[in-house]
Amino acid sequence: MDRRRWRARLRTVLTVALLLFVVTGFTACSLSLPGGGGPAAETDPELGATALRLLELVNGARAEGRTCGSAGWFDATHPLALEARLVRAAQGHSDDMYANAFFDHTGSDGSSPADRVTREGYTWAAVGETIAGGQATPEHAVSVWLASDGHCAIIMSTRYAELGAGETSLYWTLVFAHPR
Repeated sequence: MDRRRWRARLRTVLTVALLLFVVTGFTACSLSLPGGGGPAAETDPELGATALRLLELVNGARAEGRTCGSAGWFDATHPLALEARLVRAAQGHSDDMYANAFFDHTGSDGSSPADRVTREGYTWAAVGETIAGGQATPEHAVSVWLASDGHCAIIMSTRYAELGAGETSLYWTLVFAHPR
């Protein structure tokens, strides 16, 4: 596909994604238990301002009890730590969705959230992922996730200890995990 047609297709997909968001609150979530492979947590000084802001917003939500619609009441819970390999997995998925003009938990290479986390070398006992499309700010993305029963439940879940977050051109990804 030539570059002009690719850009036109991408504009169309992003426009549809934005319209779907406005009309339906376009988001998705995924969860995997158990498995994984690789060494324990690491730190990386280059985690990025967007990932840090998303961590701050998620931990702010976790610090307060809340009802997640049909998922029920969640007590306030421990904050998550930002983890470099999870950030790479989340950012890579946002990049992939943007570059290949799709919105799904399955990557363009057929990978699942758990596959992407494992590929980054993270040994996990639990993995969850939320994605969103069309939100202009981290605050907007998190507010949409919190307004969705399933996404809110993942954000509030006590099963996770670490977070990765990424965004590319209004494609948002949060990866939640607990190391094995």
